[in-house]
Order: sequence, then structure tokens, then C-alpha cells
Amino acid sequence: MYFIRALLVSAVLLACSLSGYAQYYRGILNDGKSSGSSCIVLEDGSIVTLGSSGAGESNDFLLIRHNSQLNVQWAKTYGGAAYERGSSLARTGSGGFLLVGQTRSFGAGRDDILLVNVDMDGNLLWARTYGGPEDDAAYTVRAVQGDGFLISGQTRSFGSRSWAAFLLRINEQGDPRWFRLYDNWNTDAASDFEQTSDGGFIVTGWTYMVGAGMHDVLVFKTDGNGNLLWTRIFGGPRDDGGHSVHQIPGGGYIINADTHSFGRGSSDALIARLSEKGYLLWVFTIGRDGEDGFRKSMLDSDTTVVLAGWLTDTHLNQKEVFLGRISIAGNVLYLGSVRDGISGHATNFAKLKRNHFVLTGERLIHSESNLLIAEAEIPVRGRSSDYEAEVLSAQIQDADIAMPTRAIQFFPQDASVQTSSLTPAVSQDKGRLASLATNVSPQSSPSVGEYEVVPPDSGEFILSRIAKIADAKKTLQGQIPCDFSAADKELEKAEAILRIGDFERSLLSLWKAESLLTSAPCGPVRIEELTALGSYYDHKRLELTGTVVGRDPSTSGDGYMLRVSDNTGEIVAFFPGSLREIAADDRVHIEGSYSHSEGILLANTVDKVDSAGAMGLLVAALAMFIAVSIVVYRILKKRSAQKAAS
Repeated sequence: MYFIRALLVSAVLLACSLSGYAQYYRGILNDGKSSGSSCIVLEDGSIVTLGSSGAGESNDFLLIRHNSQLNVQWAKTYGGAAYERGSSLARTGSGGFLLVGQTRSFGAGRDDILLVNVDMDGNLLWARTYGGPEDDAAYTVRAVQGDGFLISGQTRSFGSRSWAAFLLRINEQGDPRWFRLYDNWNTDAASDFEQTSDGGFIVTGWTYMVGAGMHDVLVFKTDGNGNLLWTRIFGGPRDDGGHSVHQIPGGGYIINADTHSFGRGSSDALIARLSEKGYLLWVFTIGRDGEDGFRKSMLDSDTTVVLAGWLTDTHLNQKEVFLGRISIAGNVLYLGSVRDGISGHATNFAKLKRNHFVLTGERLIHSESNLLIAEAEIPVRGRSSDYEAEVLSAQIQDADIAMPTRAIQFFPQDASVQTSSLTPAVSQDKGRLASLATNVSPQSSPSVGEYEVVPPDSGEFILSRIAKIADAKKTLQGQIPCDFSAADKELEKAEAILRIGDFERSLLSLWKAESLLTSAPCGPVRIEELTALGSYYDHKRLELTGTVVGRDPSTSGDGYMLRVSDNTGEIVAFFPGSLREIAADDRVHIEGSYSHSEGILLANTVDKVDSAGAMGLLVAALAMFIAVSIVVYRILKKRSAQKAAS
């Protein structure tokens, strides 16, 4: 079990809240039967939104284009005689759009995956279904490096016993390149993914009855061909699931999930940071007494993540659009919700310009669903207000799991999709975006010290934080052999920018400096340092040199447990492989990561180091060889001279 707080750095890294006021504009398709699921912003500032239009079994894909002032340019539907629901869209290489969702009008099973390709004006180019005899669902589509697209979702047609998570790679024409299942014999789903800097993919979703509770958050990493590299799950006793995942600069990932296991209300947002190998670094929840969560998130800069979803007002019994911003170091920077007396929520969003975003989702008027299109500012700082969403630590179990994978071959079918144009009625009413104060009473821990909550209103506040982070860096620098030069540069940059009055950019550099403190590269460490500052070194890459004092096979039989000592202490290291060359009393150099909760070193490599005695013997032997060679040379030379004289 890991007890992970919102920050895992040092005694002076702060859990603070920033709040503010933002304008909010609406554009609504008032047909009483529509909703939005995905949107993108084009180069000219116009917005294309995918959703669904219709009721019951007569839903169709809805594609609508607004200009930068949120005036409708055109709206079209795509579907058949039964049910279609749009989930995600992406730009194509020709400037058009690829729409992904579910269909019951076409395909081989009850629910199949439907792909619709249209040009930049929404004219249909082709439509295809993908699936088998059972239900299949697609959640996210994105263009990927090279050519074509990747689609994530879940399938019952090809799962071993129930739903299996899948990744489907297609080319621009919709032909499958590969289709891989990730199947734990239960309910698995891949809800979102990103292509990583190494060309592979990081994926999140959920899995059922494998981890601590019912559904747990699922995270797995693949190479560029979908081959599984590692899988992690984490969660509590009830239902939890992942919605968005982002690779962050410097290594690791941010996961946006929802949880019924932790937090304040019946469901809350759960935000977690993972290492490059998927280990939990920190995790916290955000929410109030009702059902709250962020459906989507995006990396907005090198140092912050913005989020959009819903917050439930339990007094009015309705949902409000919920917006947030956090730093990648785990600070809650801004929380705000729209309060205008009408229930609504955001399901997705896209960036318009700096700190400004377009949202899509649903607005309920007299129990009728209306498409929500909105522009909102999500500031990096602001002012406090009169009600709060609580930020709580979470006690979470995380674990490795073995997830069987297999490749599937199938052939898509063409679909005769019907299209029609709409002339929607649009309203331009305004709602008020109220900020949420995060007035948390943070707890303290002997390993990380006390957190502070401070008002973020002035340049003096930023200067005080610069000074505190600089003191933290100085303290850490005197204790551990890590390179904090990058953090130094960001602190200097934050102070220089502050002098010209640019608070926002100064804060961005400050948050980046905080993050760099947590991820600073470290050189060889001593065991004494490792055990004393375990929370800082938790899951960080490090090097250690010592002498083997014990060597035993692990109880699971999949590696060896080494007891290693240096002149400062002793530690246990686990190596998942063969150690035929390593014996007791050997000096070894270990590279790996430290698990603070288990108190062991997880070794990636264990290399034998020649001892000083062995080096001395080698030098002595070499010297003896040289001396003998000289003597032999002189004897042979003398005999040669004598022979020549005779």
C-alpha cells in the first residue's frame, strides 16, 4: 500500500490554490435532443464539434462548425435507420475530418465501430464499420506519426470472456494496419491514449476485478506497433477509471481519472502522476459532496494541465461545468464552475488561444439534452470566492499485472450512411463562472514536512515562493548528489520576469522550477542517504556501489534478492534475472530505482566491479611480466653476442 500525498518533494514545496474569474459564452443547439463529445479548433479560429443528434434509437452523428464568434456555419448529421453516437474526431491529411463512434444501423453485430470520413465542408467521402458479432465501442481517435490514425476502445466480439481493451491502427483510407487486444478475461477498456516521444503509446482506461476493487484505473505502455511493454493498475475498493493521459516533459505521465473509492463525495476527480515505468509518484482527489469529475484534460504547457468536466450542486440537484488547472508538481492552481441555474457539463475541450478554451458537452433544459458549445478562460491565477471543492490525499494500492495481448485480423465493411443538413437555433446567453477556493488544511508527514496554503495575490507572494524553493534546493543540495542547475535557471527566470510585472509567466517558471526539483537527475548515492531521504528518491533512477553480503533466489523464483552494503549502511536489492557472475563479497555497481514503501532497490542492471586487491594483483603481475621479459631479452642478447664473437 502506498500513502501518497499531493506533493512528494521536500518540506517547502507548497500545496496552494489559485482561483479567479473568467468570462463564459454559450452557443447552444436548441433542439432538445443533442449533445457534444469532441471538438477541435482550426487554423482560422473556427471550431468543429462532433456529437449526437436525435432521441432513443434514432440518434445520428452530428457535426457542426462554428466561426470564432461561435456563430454556426453549417451543421450535418450522418447515420442510418437505427442508433449512431459520435465519440471522437480528428483532422485528416487532406484537411477533412475523421469521425468515430458507434452504430446499430450497420455492421456485423449489435453495436459496431463506425468511421465516417468527410471533407472540410462536411461532405461524406466514405463510411466503414469495424467489429464482430457482439458489441464493440470506440472512444478516441488521433492522427499518429507516419500516416493514418490510432483508435482506442473496447470489444466483446473478440474478448476472451467479456470486454477487452483494444488499439486499432488504420491508414488514411480506413484500411486496418494492425488491431491488438489487451485482455484480462474481464471488463477492460482503453478510453484514451497519447503517442509518446519514443513513437509508442501510453494508454489509460479501466479493468474489472483484477486490482483492489470493482473497476480500477488501467494504464499500459506499448511500442509503435502496439506490443505491450508494461501494465499498471491502481484504485480502491469501489469503481475507479481513467479518462485522459499525458506524457509530461522530463519523463512520466499525468492521469486524469474518476473515483468512487476516495474523496469527499459519491464520485470525485482523481489526478495522479506516474513515473516512466508507471509507478505512482503522487495522487489526490478533487470534489465536493456529490458526483464530480473531469471528463477530459490536456497538457497546456510544460508545467500545467487544464481540465474540464462537471461539479454537482447538491442544493440545486444539478450539474455545473467544472474547470481546473494543476501544475505537474501536483499543485491545484485554479478551480472554477459555471453557475447560471441550468444544469450542464463539459465532456471535451480544445485550446483557442492562451488560457482560452472552447468546451463542448451537454446542457439539460427541462430534462431535454442540448448541445453545449462554450468559450471559457482558465486562468493561471485569480481570486478566492465563497465556496470550495476539497483536495484530499488518497491511500491507493498500485500493482503490476500481466495482461495477455493478441493480434486480431478482420475486414471492415462499407456503410451506406445517409447525410442531412440542419439549421440550428442558437442562443448567446451568458453564465457566471465562479471560482472555487481550495482552503485545505494540509497534513504533515515526517518524511516531507509541512505544506502551506498561501494567498496568491501579489508579487510579494511570488518572491516569497521563489525564496522558499531556493532554500529547499539549497537544503536538498547539501543532502543528496543531484543536479539542480535546471531548477536554478528557472528560479532566476521567474525573478527576472517578475521584475517586468508579468505575473503569469513568472508563475509558470516558478512551477517549472518546482517540478525540476522533483525530477533532478541524481548521481551515485550512498545507502545512508537513500534510507534517510527515501520519499525524495522514491521511484527515481539512481546508481549505487557496494559489496554483496548476501545472495538468495526470490520467493517467486523470478530473480534474486541481494543484500548490499557500503560504509554507510545495508540495503536489499531485487534483480529480475540471472546473476551467475555475482557472488558474496563481490563489489557491484547497481542502476535502478528505489521503492520507499518496500525499502528495497529495484535493480535494472547489476555489474561486477573489480576490487582494489584484484587491481593490485593485476598490476603486480604485469610488472613481474615486464621484469622477466627484460631479463630474458638481456640473456638472449648476450648469447647472441657471444655466438657472433666465436
